[in-house]
Amino acid sequence: MSRLPRTLIAAFASFALAVSLALSLYPTPYRKGLIVTIGFGLFALLAVRHQTKRFGDRARASPLSIYATSWFFYFGVLGLSNFSQAGTDRRLGFDPDAILKGMVVALVSLALVTAGYLLVTNREIQRGDDRASLQHLNFSFVLLCLGIGWACRAALFSTAQFGYLQFGDSSTGPAKAILLFGDSLLSLGLAALAYALWAPQSPEGDRRRARLVLLAGLLPLTLTAVTSGQKGRLILDLMPVAVVFLLTRGRVPWKFLLLAVLYLTVIYSGAEKYRQDIAGGVLTVEDRRDPVKATAQVATRIGQEWSRHGVIHHFHALSTHFQGEYAVIVRNLSIILHKTPDEIPYFGTRHLALSPFFFLPNEVRGPGANLGLYVQVTYHEGPATSSTPPTQPGDLFMSGGWPVLVLGEFAVGLVLGLLWRFQGNSNSPRRTVLYAVIAGLLVNAGLDLGTLVRASLQFTVVLAVVVRWLFVFPATVPVRGLDSADAQLSNGIGIRGR
Repeated sequence: MSRLPRTLIAAFASFALAVSLALSLYPTPYRKGLIVTIGFGLFALLAVRHQTKRFGDRARASPLSIYATSWFFYFGVLGLSNFSQAGTDRRLGFDPDAILKGMVVALVSLALVTAGYLLVTNREIQRGDDRASLQHLNFSFVLLCLGIGWACRAALFSTAQFGYLQFGDSSTGPAKAILLFGDSLLSLGLAALAYALWAPQSPEGDRRRARLVLLAGLLPLTLTAVTSGQKGRLILDLMPVAVVFLLTRGRVPWKFLLLAVLYLTVIYSGAEKYRQDIAGGVLTVEDRRDPVKATAQVATRIGQEWSRHGVIHHFHALSTHFQGEYAVIVRNLSIILHKTPDEIPYFGTRHLALSPFFFLPNEVRGPGANLGLYVQVTYHEGPATSSTPPTQPGDLFMSGGWPVLVLGEFAVGLVLGLLWRFQGNSNSPRRTVLYAVIAGLLVNAGLDLGTLVRASLQFTVVLAVVVRWLFVFPATVPVRGLDSADAQLSNGIGIRGR
């Protein structure tokens, strides 16, 4: 077994020191939590440093870098905002240290994920065949993917099954699943265009075409994202594009992050009013099924909110929203730790065993098909009209306690390590695009393990077939020793000479 890198050993030691100091020296829960947050930040810094030192700047988008950074933000920074109410929360047993316990468990979970990840990736990863980097964008097939994606999104809109438009409708079935998969082709096509735009080896013709289509698609993508009622929908759609930028340019897309904050600031208040009107029945189902009318409704509400309040108000509203909505991730984990198994018995591991079979209907998977709803009803004693993120460590703990959590988080690390070994520092555009779509899921620290596994497998198994045709070798480049004629046959459809 390979030894852990010295930087990560230092990180583990720093965690132990930070937690011990937090528990022994500081009298208030908030100050203890602040020390744990510093431990999260130190871990994220050292993890990213180790990954870039080993794999280069493109490793800023490695699974470990993404996990450590997002968990620092969700469980560390946002977790601090929970301490002011912890001592008055009945669901936490009025225990002010309950939030601290949740943060420490999240820190331990991240350490276990890292241990499993390093066990797989600390061995030398063979660089992929450089000839794969000679593949060119199959522009016709990318346009086909985008066309199917837009057609499926339009169909979802016309039936009010997209985003928050489907409020109150819990219908499922193969038709809806097919439409949702077709909609995911949008992100795949955008990621392929992003690779053609930013990869150093892309031909200039591919760059020009990719830039034109990307820019042309931003307006309808933004309109549909806003009209969906999901405030982060546009960021979710463009997340694979950001990951491709990280992989090809090796640096954080700060402009993308700033534009994302600006976008959320502009649409937040109006989108919230839009959602309230949907939930209150002000907007009927017929209104929601008309894309033009729905777009006009949300645009009107955004305009009304900006006419009433200034920029400072909107920034404050967005900040308060982040603290209120996303800080609940730590609170949910803390509530699960507090109530399980004394008040609520273990959920069982059946849903974990069934999660890889993403094609099974919800009726077969049972309550495990929507753990967010289960946590909302069972742990929060709330209505069954909404859900709340159970988190990955929370999912594992309520499934079977500490043994399941330890083994589960270590197994997650092993899988993430295998994912990076598949991608590694390969120059294959197909692998890069597929990894970018999957990596977009890793940013969401609130996802339960079953949803993460199910979505990742769906992307891998189904989209891998599509990715096969996104990039092709030009007819003049031999493939694995074949002559150009055989290369054309091996590429199948969409071959074009250069």
